[in-house]
Amino acid sequence: MKIILLSDSLVLQSAGVKQYNLQLLKTLTTYRNLTDLTLIVPRHSAELAAYNQVEVPINALPLHQKWRHFTRIPRKINKLNPDIVIEPAHFGPFRLNKQIKRCTVIHDLTPISHPQFHPLSSRVGHRLTLQPVLGRSDLIITNSESTQITVRRFQPQVKKIQVLSPPIEKRSTLERNQARDSKAYLLAIGTQEPRKDYVTLLQAYAELHFDIDLVIIGGPGWRNTQFDLEFANHPKKSSIRMTGYISDAEKYELMKNASIFVATSKAEGLGLPLLEILPYQTPVICSDLPSFREIGGERFEYFPAGYASVLTEKLIQVCSKLPFKCDFNDRIKSWNMKRKAEVDSLFTTFDAWL
Repeated sequence: MKIILLSDSLVLQSAGVKQYNLQLLKTLTTYRNLTDLTLIVPRHSAELAAYNQVEVPINALPLHQKWRHFTRIPRKINKLNPDIVIEPAHFGPFRLNKQIKRCTVIHDLTPISHPQFHPLSSRVGHRLTLQPVLGRSDLIITNSESTQITVRRFQPQVKKIQVLSPPIEKRSTLERNQARDSKAYLLAIGTQEPRKDYVTLLQAYAELHFDIDLVIIGGPGWRNTQFDLEFANHPKKSSIRMTGYISDAEKYELMKNASIFVATSKAEGLGLPLLEILPYQTPVICSDLPSFREIGGERFEYFPAGYASVLTEKLIQVCSKLPFKCDFNDRIKSWNMKRKAEVDSLFTTFDAWL
């Protein structure tokens, strides 16, 4: 079977969508009936050098990155004539020959369900394209059961939909490096944008009277006026570190030595950092979202999203018991068993298309 993966997100992004799609790429390589896997990329990527890459460049024209999905990319795909085309980032695939199967990955529907958190271009793009994309897709993959439910509510008549969760990977070493970073710190991961609700995190941290730092991993996003104001005037600003985008090695080092992991999002399709933190057995406090409960079950500490005072109470409770670790091994085992079943189901679908 010949498969094409549209890979703009693997080359141009740095956040959770890229990490999920890298796992999707690895999963595809394990398909026993795979004969050819080709990546359509905007430019050659050294990170993806092990894979066959076909370039469809982006030029300087406004919106050309999206426009080529309707023009140059379909022409290239139809010429290559694969069995399946997978779009791992909502947008497409478009204008393919009828015999080619279309597969679309949906990470969340927050541009529609929570438009206040997204730029105008994202809101308009999803409103214009998402229903036709879902309607034409032979298979829709979602990153969680929560996202699957949301998609079915948005468009009940979808042909076929199934979950493909990311795996939880164990790291080579999980011991804390106290000599390098002896001071306790809270850790949060995610782009600085309103949906992550770092305003609530800053407000809760201001009322936390423990000698503990705050580290936020993630690059700048959009609509951050309130966050910028909170940060500029924060009473504990000297104890807050904003890393921006960092390498995976640096991220895992910070995760390994964190005292508490905090996720304050108001909406998420999954919450990849919560999966990444589990092997480190770090206590987790997070907003009470369906996708977060899907990961943590009863093992996380939850608070109602947006309530800084409740988050402060949770932080006080956990900080008062530090240092300690949580045993998430049962969650990791059950998650990865579920994930294996999801992969088997996906490949069964591919087999039916042979």
